[in-house]
Amino acid sequence: AAFAAALEPLSITDVQEKFVQTFEMNPDTTLDIGWHLYGEQYERGEFLVTARRALRRYEVEESTELPDHLSHLIPLIEKMEWEERVVFATEHLVPALNKILSGLKGNIFENLVAAVARLYAPEPSLVGAGETGHE
Repeated sequence: AAFAAALEPLSITDVQEKFVQTFEMNPDTTLDIGWHLYGEQYERGEFLVTARRALRRYEVEESTELPDHLSHLIPLIEKMEWEERVVFATEHLVPALNKILSGLKGNIFENLVAAVARLYAPEPSLVGAGETGHE
């Protein structure tokens, strides 16, 4: 509801511009989950390979985005068995979303990303649980 209210006075062009500024032009809020976990470290490459294998295994179609993009990982996690989903969310998704949230203070997308983090957090206390990932 808060996200919808923030969008109401904006035109579609305004929302598109804000989206690009927020998620495509700012590395602190990129939707590339592996970036938040590993930065440019070698481990990100391993995460990308693992994500691509999982996308293929679960038959999640890729777009032009990298395999660790949130737009791929949400459909992926939805197809996982419960235990695998909890591990993936706890170790990867929620920590990265928390990092994204730290860069979204006051942004119109803050409530939306927080809702996604709450949706996939196995425990509510994990949402907003501090900084993780690369320095």
